Amino acid sequence: MDPRLLALPTAFGLAGASGLNASLPLLIISFLARLGLVHLSPPFDALQSDVAFYGILCVALVEFSMDKVPAVDSVGHFLMAPMAAASGAIVFAAQSGPIRQLDPGLTVVMSLLIGAGTATAVHLTRATGRPVANVALMGPVLSLFEDISSVVISVTMMLAAVLLPLIAVGLVVAVWALWRWRSQQRTELAMRQWRAYQAGHGYAQPQAGYWYPPPQAGYPYAPPQAGYPYLPPQAGYRYAPPQGRPPGHWPE
Repeated sequence: MDPRLLALPTAFGLAGASGLNASLPLLIISFLARLGLVHLSPPFDALQSDVAFYGILCVALVEFSMDKVPAVDSVGHFLMAPMAAASGAIVFAAQSGPIRQLDPGLTVVMSLLIGAGTATAVHLTRATGRPVANVALMGPVLSLFEDISSVVISVTMMLAAVLLPLIAVGLVVAVWALWRWRSQQRTELAMRQWRAYQAGHGYAQPQAGYWYPPPQAGYPYAPPQAGYPYLPPQAGYRYAPPQGRPPGHWPE
């Protein structure tokens, strides 16, 4: 898959994740770049430096702690709004491959404005809804959900070219497993219905070691008893000889 096809969705996804948490997307990009899993072009390759990585890590810890305390989180939202806009602008500009055909200066300006606007819109939305969640004592839970969503979106967008084929294979395996499970369920249902039909019509259930149920009490056909028309074979004979005939006339 051509990574350029995913550049614009990745840019918007990372900008939205920056609105949920201003520092986590930058921290994830810096970490993946330091591992060599993603490659940043200048000037964004500065994010993988030690100063940038540990500086963003400290900011992420402060933001994470402030956002879990009711009332303090509102102050944190106000203070982190400029960083959310800057973070969204940086991550959008770093991934804005599809609009490079324009003038380079115009490309940078458009990327910064679009990324900052996307991140700011998401950030203001969460900041507006947080006081309502705090009244219901759900502020810390909502904050943790926002952090997890930001991490998942950031990792998914950065590794989309690798994850999409794996997701496609997973979907195929899931559909096949669901089909097998439904097939087994239909087979078991048919067997239960057949057993119920047998029980309702007086058929005996099969016993261990028998494909067909042996004659039992209540079986439609009674087993042979004394006086049955055909005599059982005698010792040394394959077939029971008729009465009144010499035994030598029949094969042994």
